[in-house]
Amino acid sequence: MQIQPDYLEAWNLLGNIYRQQDKLLLAIEAYQQLVKLQPSNVAALNNLGVLYLQQQESDRAIATFKRVIELAPDYAEAYSNLGQLYGKLKNLEQAQTYLEQAITLKPNFATAHFNLGSIYKNQGNLSAAIASYQQAAAIEPSADIYSNLASVYKDRGNLDETINYYQKCLEIEPDHLVAQQNLLFCLHYSSDYSPEQIYARHDQWGKQYPVSQQNFSLTKPTPDRKLRIGYVSGDFKNHPVAFFLEPILINCDRDHFEVICYVNNPEIDATTTRLKQLVDGWREIHALADKEVSQLIQQDRIDILVDLSGHSGHNRLLVFAHKPAPIQMTYLGYPDTTGLASIDYRLTDNYADPQGITEHLHTEKLIRLPHSFLCYQPPTNTPQPSPPPVITNNYITFGSFNNIAKVSPQIIHCWANILKQVPNSRLLLKYKALGDRGTCDRIYHLFAQEGIDSNRLDLRGW
Repeated sequence: MQIQPDYLEAWNLLGNIYRQQDKLLLAIEAYQQLVKLQPSNVAALNNLGVLYLQQQESDRAIATFKRVIELAPDYAEAYSNLGQLYGKLKNLEQAQTYLEQAITLKPNFATAHFNLGSIYKNQGNLSAAIASYQQAAAIEPSADIYSNLASVYKDRGNLDETINYYQKCLEIEPDHLVAQQNLLFCLHYSSDYSPEQIYARHDQWGKQYPVSQQNFSLTKPTPDRKLRIGYVSGDFKNHPVAFFLEPILINCDRDHFEVICYVNNPEIDATTTRLKQLVDGWREIHALADKEVSQLIQQDRIDILVDLSGHSGHNRLLVFAHKPAPIQMTYLGYPDTTGLASIDYRLTDNYADPQGITEHLHTEKLIRLPHSFLCYQPPTNTPQPSPPPVITNNYITFGSFNNIAKVSPQIIHCWANILKQVPNSRLLLKYKALGDRGTCDRIYHLFAQEGIDSNRLDLRGW
């Protein structure tokens, strides 16, 4: 380019190289120069739109993809990218329209089928999501497709298919962290795995991440300073974890402790704002690599670092593998061991982990709180309980508002026996996946096998 500044292919290749190196701003400059020299280059414009999308510049990305479509109305990739972008913006109807157009133009476009599957999943249309993901897998199988298929089957409560697809994902990409951790979590929903088998899987996962040795001279406690506690979570928002954590933050002894939250989620709501006012420090870590987060925690001189996620969503367990704090523990967000030798303790109680029963199923040392390890604060707008519906209904209604993945055939067998023993009783189930007809049909079928008619069931989505 020094010799020939208007050499188009050189600008294109330079943009590609910067993209591969994750130097996104430099890549944007290269593609912008190419488009300046050749305004009708739709491939360069599409690449530029993808980079704007990665930089969270939604308006520029939309304008750029629409410019591609103006220049080349049959350019399927631009329709697919617009669909993906509108999906991120929660405009699911627009997203679906653009993705369907991309598939019309290019029927064997695996990426468009994959993105359309994700839109259907977010709409709650799980049957359509499965069909789209399977179409994408038939064209071009990938670890991400199988991981997403597993997630949809989990939402429908089909655990055999869930575990099968996570294993397929890991056959293609053994280091696929999301699939590894989701599989560990899903093992708890299945009746086919013993606690010992589940522990062995967690221990095997944790052995991939040996403890790093750190110098903790800066965090040696002295009588004249407060201990610094760090909480790591993606759930500092309107989420069950927050309902249990907030009373702890409110009642923290500020004379002896400082609290810093490490926030692994960009979402902000009223709960986020409230929690932020209860602590001494607030660190946004969702855009930082594990090593960067570890360094930040060391700079903050944290004495005790607390994981609030385990293997659930938005966790940062691999930060704990770096051992950034001298004492590390796990609490609240997961019902089991993390499997990491770098986490020293797990907070629990004698109800969840009876003394002498579960110690051998943890890589952490169990600390049992004397009463309960849960301290729940209900929402401030919680209404007073109304009179029991049985007074006006003349029948008992049982209810469970839970993830359907937990409602195994064994659980349904148990519930069916209860319904049989309580004349005219009904069962109300509520979960987002129950907005999907195929999921409801599966539940009706399982109860019918136990002799319970569908008219005794009330299945509700969100």
